[in-house]
Amino acid sequence: MLTRTTRRLVFYSLILAFLAIGTAAVFYAQGYRLDPGTFRVQKIGAIYVRTLPADSHISVGGESVERSFAFFDTGVFVSGLFPKRYEVAAERDGYRPWRQHVDVEPARVGELKYVVLGPNVPTPIPSGDAADFWMLGRTPLIQNASGTLVWNGRPIPGDRVDGWTDDENRLLTRLDRTGEYYWTDLGNGSSTALGSLLARAGVRPDRTVVLPDPRNSSRVVVHAPGGVSFYELQTNRLTRIATTTIPALAPEQLARSRTQFAWISRALDATSSVLYLTDAGSGASATSSVDISDNVTKLAWATDELLVLLTTNGTLYVYRPSPETLVGRANTVRDFSLSPDGTMLAALESQSIELFSLTSDDYWRLNIPDTSSIAKLSWYRDDRHLFLHYPDRVLFLDLDDRSLQGLIPVAETANAHYDPETNMLHYLADDSVFALAFPS
Repeated sequence: MLTRTTRRLVFYSLILAFLAIGTAAVFYAQGYRLDPGTFRVQKIGAIYVRTLPADSHISVGGESVERSFAFFDTGVFVSGLFPKRYEVAAERDGYRPWRQHVDVEPARVGELKYVVLGPNVPTPIPSGDAADFWMLGRTPLIQNASGTLVWNGRPIPGDRVDGWTDDENRLLTRLDRTGEYYWTDLGNGSSTALGSLLARAGVRPDRTVVLPDPRNSSRVVVHAPGGVSFYELQTNRLTRIATTTIPALAPEQLARSRTQFAWISRALDATSSVLYLTDAGSGASATSSVDISDNVTKLAWATDELLVLLTTNGTLYVYRPSPETLVGRANTVRDFSLSPDGTMLAALESQSIELFSLTSDDYWRLNIPDTSSIAKLSWYRDDRHLFLHYPDRVLFLDLDDRSLQGLIPVAETANAHYDPETNMLHYLADDSVFALAFPS
């Protein structure tokens, strides 16, 4: 029979054990664990990773991660991680490996939701002896070494490409030797020389610049001395929409939104620019009252109510027609690129890339290696990645990777075009065109 002292000892021991186990259970439920590496009790964190392709092999800190079955979510959740830096890796056959270091914080879930692996197996596209190319859908328009343009096996008149319609059914080309413009129906292969048609409409072809209307396959924009007009090919009708002093209307100085044109005319003092807005349906034009104190070299619509302009001195402006405002967003800009949905703006500068959200106050700057050599930027379709086009290569940049650990080379070329609709990067190498299909 236990003595009273023994019973008390057992009772108090059980109370202490209960308190110890209960406290440990509470701390465990709150995420505290004993780190065997440091012998310290720390609060754990987690990492969520979602990749394209969805079946990529993922490892965290060198440990392979098993995927659990899920109907809707293609990501993996890795819990029970002690606070420190981990290397997260994703690999799959046919793609370049991806790696990034992530700092796990106590009671926090680090998210990597936009991991895209760059493909490394290109597909050759029949192209013959290509010196240059443009992609019209999945079919390349080839210019061979002799300057001849070929599309889908058929020669196209002209030796310079001046643009095409958004539906990629009409192509505008020019023969530099004569200055003749050609409007080609890519569906049936027929081409129409525009010179004689414009002459019958009262325009001197030798003093005319012609640009396509991207959203209208039966109309082109004509800049002749003194004014800009719409020319309707089916009716041979020329409609003057504005009088201008600009000597030549360049493709980069004409932008078409869903409802209107924006274009630039040089002011009489030749040190500033005048912005015109033209209704795409009626042709009614209005002059903007904003003061642009330099010549505009490029403009593009982000949305129907947001226009981006770049001037020769490197100032990048954002213009809103209603209410009419013009706001400078960056200086020393060489070029810019808008994301496919028009919500993000990437400004290419000499030493860095500036990124602006056009729907919020989000902004950040990336100091990319050898930024001064980048020729242009193009957006990947998820608005979370950029293609950096150098003179000899194209790199794929994850914008969430602020430490720039994952700059992935995707092609060794000076000539590449990405199409967000097909999710393919086409590029020229060794006189041939190749396609890289990105994961969907």
